[in-house]
Formats: sequence, C-alpha cells, structure tokens
Amino acid sequence: MTPDGRAQLIDELDELDQPTLKTLQAVAALREIRLRDVPAVLTEQGAYVGQAIRAGVVALDGGTLRPADSRVGSAALALLNGSDRQALHRELARRSADEFDAIRQRDLATEVGQDAELALVLERAAVKAELAGRADLAVEFWSRSAGRSPRGGADRTDRELRLAAEEHRNGKFHLAAGIIEALNWDHLTGPQAERAIDLLTASVYRSHGLAAVRIRGQRLLESLPAGHPHREVLSLYLSGLGEDFGEVQRQLERALPRLRSEQYSVAFRHSNIAKLLYAKVNTGAGLDAALLEDLERLQRQLPDILLEDTVEASIAMYAYTVDDVATSRRALAALLVESEVQGDAGFRQILLVHAAQVDILMGRFDSAADRLALAESLAPQLAAVPASVRARGLLALELGHDDDLARIIGRVPETGVAPLGHLTRAALRGIGLARSGDAREAVRHLEDALSLAEKLGINEPGRRLWIEVDLARASLQVGDPDRARSLATNLHEIAERTGRALPRLQAQRIEAWLALGSEPSEAVLKRALALLVASATMEWLPERARLTTEVLRLLRDIPVDDAHRTTVTRAAHSILTLLEASVTRSALAAELARWEQSRVSSLTPSERRVAELITQGVSNKEAGEILRLSPRTIESHLRSVFLKLGISSRSQLIAQFSPVMGARAV
Repeated sequence: MTPDGRAQLIDELDELDQPTLKTLQAVAALREIRLRDVPAVLTEQGAYVGQAIRAGVVALDGGTLRPADSRVGSAALALLNGSDRQALHRELARRSADEFDAIRQRDLATEVGQDAELALVLERAAVKAELAGRADLAVEFWSRSAGRSPRGGADRTDRELRLAAEEHRNGKFHLAAGIIEALNWDHLTGPQAERAIDLLTASVYRSHGLAAVRIRGQRLLESLPAGHPHREVLSLYLSGLGEDFGEVQRQLERALPRLRSEQYSVAFRHSNIAKLLYAKVNTGAGLDAALLEDLERLQRQLPDILLEDTVEASIAMYAYTVDDVATSRRALAALLVESEVQGDAGFRQILLVHAAQVDILMGRFDSAADRLALAESLAPQLAAVPASVRARGLLALELGHDDDLARIIGRVPETGVAPLGHLTRAALRGIGLARSGDAREAVRHLEDALSLAEKLGINEPGRRLWIEVDLARASLQVGDPDRARSLATNLHEIAERTGRALPRLQAQRIEAWLALGSEPSEAVLKRALALLVASATMEWLPERARLTTEVLRLLRDIPVDDAHRTTVTRAAHSILTLLEASVTRSALAAELARWEQSRVSSLTPSERRVAELITQGVSNKEAGEILRLSPRTIESHLRSVFLKLGISSRSQLIAQFSPVMGARAV
C-alpha cells in the first residue's frame, strides 16, 4: 500500500468513536462472525454492531458480519500495540463459538516462535478440517502448525501436496491450484517440486485450459531466480506443454534417456513420458507400445497415483482417436466405475465427455446426450473445453440440430482461447457447412482448420475430426478434384506409416468419388464393392452408414447382379438395425428404399399387394381372405415375389419391403 493510501485509512479510522473502532477490531480479528453469535462473543462490543454497520466499516451479509473493507480492518488491528492485540485474541479465543476460530485466536495470542504443544493442537485442527472437506482451513492450520513445530515445514508441504491432490480428485481445481501456488518453492525438495508442478498443471488445465497452464507455468518459471534448483525441472515440464505437438515430441524424445534414468522422481518421469505419449498420438504416431510399457512400469511404483494419470486412462482417452473404439469403450466403462468408487468427481467429468464421444462413434446418441448432460451438471465450466465442444458438436451434427451446433460453436470465444479450441470450432463449422450443402464456405473453414492443425503438428486424422473427408467432398463440389486427390494421397501416407486400415479406407473412398464419371461402370462397381467389404470392420458406425449411403448412390445407375445386390442390401440393413435415429440413418434408409424400389417396381400390382400384407404380419390365409384370392394363388404370388427380389424367406421380404413402404408413406 502506498503512503497516501495508509494515511487515508488512518484518517478514516480517526473519524470513528472508540466503541465503533473496538467493534471493528474485534470483527477484523475474527475475520467473520455469525450474527447469532455476537452477544456471546463480542459481549459489550456487540451493542455497537449496528453503529459500525451504519458507519460503513462492518458489513452484514447473509447473517454474517465481516469487515466492509479488509484493508480498513487490517489497519484497525495495526493500531493496537502487541500486548493489547494479544489480549484481544486471548479474549476472543475464550469466547469464540467456532472451534477452528478459537484455535486460530489462541495461535494469534501466542508469541511468535516454536511451541510443541500448540503445534500439536494446530495439527489436529488441520486434520479435522481436512476430514470435514474444508481445504482452505486445513491449509491454514498446517501452515500455522509448521510455524510452531520444531520439525519445520517439510511435513506441512507433503500434507498440502496430498490435500491439493484430494481437492483435484473432488473437482475443486481452483482450490487445488491455489494450494500449490501458495507453497514456498524455496523450501521444496526436488520430488516435492516435481509433484507440485504436475498437480498445478493438471488443476489449471481442468479449470482454465492449456493456454492458462502455459501462462501460469511460465509465470512461475520467471519467479524463480537464475540457478534456482527447480528451474531445470520446471523448464523440462513446460517443454511438454508447447503448442506444436511435433516440437513437444522432439524435445521430450531428446529428454527420454534422462526420463528413463533415475535422475528424476518416479512421478515426474511418469508425467513427462505420458506427455510424450499424448504428443505422439496427436502427430499421428499412434499409441506407442514402448511408452505404454514405460508408464506401466513406473505406475507400479506410484501407489498414490491419480486415476487420470494411469495407463488405463491414457488408453481410454486415446485409443478411439486412433480407430480402436472397442478398447476405449471397455477402458472407459471400467474407469467410470472406479472414479465413482474413489469419489474422483473431477476426472469423472472428463471421462463422461470421452465416453460420450465413443457413444457417438458407435451410434448411441441417446447415451451420448445423457453423459454430456451429466458432465455439464457436474461441471458447467467444462462446456467450453475443446473436448466437450467437440463431443457436443459431433452429436448435434449427427442429430441434424443446426441451432444447437451454432450455439455450441459459439461457446468457443474468438479470442483468448487455446489454438486447439480454434481448430475444434473451425472443423465443426466446416463439417456442418459441408453436410448442409454450402460447399464453398465449407472449403474455407475446413482449410482453416487443416492449416491450424498442421501448425499445431496435429497429423492424426482422428484428432482433426477426419476433416479430410468432408474437405475432399466439398472440394469436388466446387470443381477442385486436384485438392481431393491430394487429400487422398495424404491419407494413404498415414496408412502406410501407421499400418492402420481406416485412413486407407477413407483415401479409397475419396478415390471412388473421383472415379465416378471418369472410369467405366465396371471399375466404379469394383471400387464401391471393395469399399463396402472393407468397411465391414469399421467401428465408427455413423461414418460406416455414410459410406454405405455413398455406395448406394455410386451404384444408382450401374447394373448390379443379384449376388452383389443382395450383399449391398444386407450390409445396409445391418447398419440400420444398429444405428439410432439420426440424420445419417434417415439418409441411409431413404437411399436404401430407392435402391430396393428399383427391384420392387418389377412386381405386378397383385404381387405388390400380397407382399405389403405379408410385410404387415398377415398370414397367407388372411391375405387370401382380404384380397379374395385362394391360398394357392397367394403362394404363387409369393414365389414370384421371392424370385424377383432374390430372397428366400418372409424375414428377408420384411427387411427389403418395409423401407419401400415407409418411403411411399412419406
């Protein structure tokens, strides 16, 4: 505070009469007091509470009294000499109705210095506050105990680190970060500093995102003088938080021999190898098996590891990104149960968002919506985090909720957000435009997203929401086949480098679009059927449905023999039985109805009427009675229908004929 500011506060206090000043001093010493406790605690000063409120130096808020201005309250206490101030604290300790406040007042009333008995009292208060879930009080009393204890502050630091970890598990990320930032870094041991850096990063990331992590980490680094023992550790840690995943991968791979040695603590090595794993996922290198083995080995030496830092968590959150949806689904299911058992509310919120993304990939849109709603109810601030925006945006795209998509994209601000947030916004906007038919605008946004992804070193298609496919489609629509061809080439290169099937399939899909109109019908048919066969193992069900719809469109005007027609029809029907109601399902059902209509149109009116009745579950006898035809005639019509449609059972007839009836009804 400036000299002028102090003088102004003293002038304000000089204007108070003695009873009002003493009331302010008592309230300031207590920090706050419930109104109902005033008669017992403040005794004679209690009669002047109303006067202090009218003077504007004490405020009443929700039944609690506190200084109207903390600076004025501190200045009022500073007017007391040492012995008078200690006497005030002793009297308040005797009268206080709150156990924690009574212990605080006792500490304040005692001369500065070591006091083993008082240290034990303060330590017990800290434990009790921790058990009661009052982290702010626990930190305060651990600090007070350390100041009184002959053992010094080493125990206090370990306890505060443990407390920060507990608050992080409970989803109180702001509080966890505050505990870490309040530590005296000059007094931390190497392992304590490494643990503190890891917890600070995790908590700030959960509450404010990666950009805030970089800012606060850099601020902490700058606060440490040159030659400080923790600067090297912090610098290495920050190298794993860069915006360019390619550069992060290069720096951490250079440090990998040290991280595999005994130079750093187990927790620090584990944390940085995990960052290298994440960087490699983003750069398109997949889930590195050797790094997973490193993490598993280190994890066995970390009995108190956070659930979110486990190998199982990495697999759950990354496997679906590199096309292994089933592995992610199993890992997420187990972790959701474990997070509930451990009471790890913070990580549970993150798991719900990832589980929703897996649900979307599997076509389980109702489950995805439920998970996202639960995640937002637990932590509304997560709604603007890129992972949450991505999941909500993809769900809105699948359901055709354009207004929801616009609102979700709008949650990501234009400025002050990490590049990954900009990438997510541009990608979702571009995909939405591409699927709604605005190809030119789609190309603009998707090219922006792709450019940003390359700048960030994100070469993994799954992390880019597979925008290459929508960009290739839009490029063809605006008359730029060369761009579509180059995107297919890039996907082939990724497939060659990683050995994965999905990038190759997506590249072949783009090549099939390019072939339409430029290759003979036989070649297009061959490409389309190859795509259909290759997609049979695709776990991304909505995308498989879109690909199947495209195959049906490719084959609209191409002669197809009965065997291949049956293969295509069965593939489409199998997807429809698995996929929940969505834009993609409706498009596939409509295209399948047109496909089957081309065969159904060969039926005579009588055959069609018989087929419609059988599809509705009517028996041969009942159909004969309705149409006034003999059972033999009904059987004859059915045999003809089976031959013309290339089927051999009533269930196959229902599977083929129901979509046609639905399309006619529409």
